[in-house]
Amino acid sequence: MIYNLYLKNSKNIGDAMASPLDYFKFPCEVKKVAVDDYDPDELRGKFIIYGGGGLIHLPSPDYNHGVMQYLEDLCELSPWLVSWGVGHNVHGMNTIAYPESFINKFRLHGVRDMGTVLPWVPCASCMSPLLKRRGVKRDECFVGHGDSMGMNGMRHTSADIVYLIDMIASTKVVHTDSYHGAYWAMLLGREVVYHNKKSSKFFAMPKPAKGLLAKCRKANRDHHKKVLKLLEVYLEA
Repeated sequence: MIYNLYLKNSKNIGDAMASPLDYFKFPCEVKKVAVDDYDPDELRGKFIIYGGGGLIHLPSPDYNHGVMQYLEDLCELSPWLVSWGVGHNVHGMNTIAYPESFINKFRLHGVRDMGTVLPWVPCASCMSPLLKRRGVKRDECFVGHGDSMGMNGMRHTSADIVYLIDMIASTKVVHTDSYHGAYWAMLLGREVVYHNKKSSKFFAMPKPAKGLLAKCRKANRDHHKKVLKLLEVYLEA
């Protein structure tokens, strides 16, 4: 059994699209588990994929003088931990600093934050077949969490994913205060204007570039192969 801990219960459409289990196959049973509602006894000693989403974050009720207790507890839960598309998400911070236990106790890393001490594997939502280029229908739009500021726009908590990505894909300039709003816009070759960059997650984004979608998909496919190799060791243990 493979367990994937991510924001399963989130109403945020970006979080809902972030599970690697939605895009890749594995040679055993798989189960999605909410990171904020899981049974430690069920997961103890099991093969756990952590991510995607901005799960390395503060403030948190468990934060105490720099200790992310929920993450510390996870690191002690199993020796078979894999990160995949998980990201830093600390409000009020513009630098990336991972807990030492997170760095050292995971057997395989793939974080969505670019240019850090850990290997880069972007959010697995890049694998969605919905991400296709379209012709331009409008000059600008807003997608994200806040107010649309008078533009055509959609909020992530109430949007239909097909309509949302179609809006991003067919707009020249995408205004957003959302990680996934910016991420999907860049993957589709659209210009991004950030609003309210209050979290560290915005300071390690991929850089807009030709062929970014193909690059992100390749990074995920390569990571999948590494996870399968580690899974073989786990299943034989």
